[in-house]
Amino acid sequence: MSSINASTTSIPNFDPSVIGGTTQASLSAYAAPAPPAATPAPAAHVHDAAAPAATAQAATGAASTAAAAPDLVAALQQLITVLGQLAAVLGAQSGAAALGGGAPGKGAVAGPSVTQAPPTGVSAGGPSTLHGTLQPGNKQVSGAAAVTTGANGQRTLNLSNLKTEHGPDLHVYLAANNPTTDAGVTDYVDLGKLGNENGDSSYAIPAGTDLSKYGTLVIWCDEANTTFGRAPLTAG
Repeated sequence: MSSINASTTSIPNFDPSVIGGTTQASLSAYAAPAPPAATPAPAAHVHDAAAPAATAQAATGAASTAAAAPDLVAALQQLITVLGQLAAVLGAQSGAAALGGGAPGKGAVAGPSVTQAPPTGVSAGGPSTLHGTLQPGNKQVSGAAAVTTGANGQRTLNLSNLKTEHGPDLHVYLAANNPTTDAGVTDYVDLGKLGNENGDSSYAIPAGTDLSKYGTLVIWCDEANTTFGRAPLTAG
């Protein structure tokens, strides 16, 4: 193969300076250092026109709450006072109800003379001082009653041969003023629930009970507010 002499070979319209300039420009572009990174512009400040209004509204609400606080405290103190008075009234009513229960026939509280007796089943014994025969009231009742006094001075009401219709809440009362109607049973001593509707049972009489005043035995239905039977107690 024949060699080509670049120095002697001519290329039509070829200008070596063009190649040289282009080459130098390209190399200069690669060799030049990178320009410094542009600094980001600071964020624009956004003005919230609603913020001052909200702050002012919150301040106004706090001021209103602070101004209302004394009124709220006064209202709470008044409520506590009213509740205390109500509790005192209810306590007094509960104490009176525990003392005598509802008044027969009317549902009112009985007088302070009403006393709850100990449970039934007290032994009789001792001589009989008062006697009585049960008479029907608003129900059929029969039997005998006697008051005895023990060696220790304890007085006992004894029921014997009792027969009565069934009642939901029968009690044994010693009533004052010899009542003959339900409305008349207003002052009494409650000896407790009737222990035996058919047969014998005994009931302790509270110490200090004046049998000359509370001298009538009443078999009373506390739920129906009515007299089942009664027996005036007399000496002999």
